Amino acid sequence: MSTPFESEILAANAKYASTYTHSGLECPPKKRAVLITCMDCRLDPKSALGFELGEVTTIRNAGASGLDAARSVLLTTHVLGAQEILLIKHTRCGLLGVPEEAVRGMMKKNLGVEESKEVDNFDSLTFFDL
Repeated sequence: MSTPFESEILAANAKYASTYTHSGLECPPKKRAVLITCMDCRLDPKSALGFELGEVTTIRNAGASGLDAARSVLLTTHVLGAQEILLIKHTRCGLLGVPEEAVRGMMKKNLGVEESKEVDNFDSLTFFDL
């Protein structure tokens, strides 16, 4: 039994799949580039930068972290042939200026624990300067 949200997603995917016209695209990015940008739901990197489907590999993560994206960047450059790497951060990022200790405190509170080695060792990769 699915939730209303799951049903909404499944219906949207069925509609998308029924009208999908890009099945002939090759996997390597046409523009031979990889874009690393933030996962912020307010961003639409394809529209903001003018890319079409299949032109660039897009990696999105919290804070547009190059460190967090490294594995995918290595695979995209060495296996799929990307030659350009674009790292684009943005203003008003949710991780900008948030101390690691604050993130760990929120996680412990949400998990209902006071002590946790896993949380204490978690690197959220927050930052203080774009």
